[in-house]
Amino acid sequence: MEEQCPGLPAWDAFVGCAELFATPETFPNGRLLAYPADWGHRSADIIAETGIPFEAIPAGSEGAEVAELQSAVEREAPLVMMFWAPHWVLSTVEHGWVDMPQKLAEKYALVTVPVWKTVWPGMKENWPAAYRFLQNYTIDNAEQEAMMDLIDNQGEDLDAVTRAWVEENSDTWQPWVDAALSGS
Repeated sequence: MEEQCPGLPAWDAFVGCAELFATPETFPNGRLLAYPADWGHRSADIIAETGIPFEAIPAGSEGAEVAELQSAVEREAPLVMMFWAPHWVLSTVEHGWVDMPQKLAEKYALVTVPVWKTVWPGMKENWPAAYRFLQNYTIDNAEQEAMMDLIDNQGEDLDAVTRAWVEENSDTWQPWVDAALSGS
């Protein structure tokens, strides 16, 4: 798509190539496949605020979004959609992310934000090593998505998948354990 729509992945590039993303229901505007309607309407708000020639069309469900993404990839058809990560489907398809203007991304909470680990308020005092371990622990989206796919779609056992990750990634998790035990 970056060859057909110069300027991608920048959001503003859509101004010049909306018709590539048009459907019979949106032509000549492009279609942005939005979250299901009961999840909110920020896609429509973003389009209205930025003036790109698109229409936000809500997906029927998460499953419908996934099916549409898989179909578009298989057909090599253009698709712009509101989606989130980590999600197992992203480990199974080639995809890219649109670069939103920073102010817009912040306003609509579209920036990458860390997932905060939740602990019991007394954990730091009662189990300091476990607390320190959780401070250091992090797994990126790609790793999570691959494991999610194995469990959700390929029928693999949760314990077996996580055990395999632990066995294959001691260089990743051992420093978390060492830091937790050393008090640093």
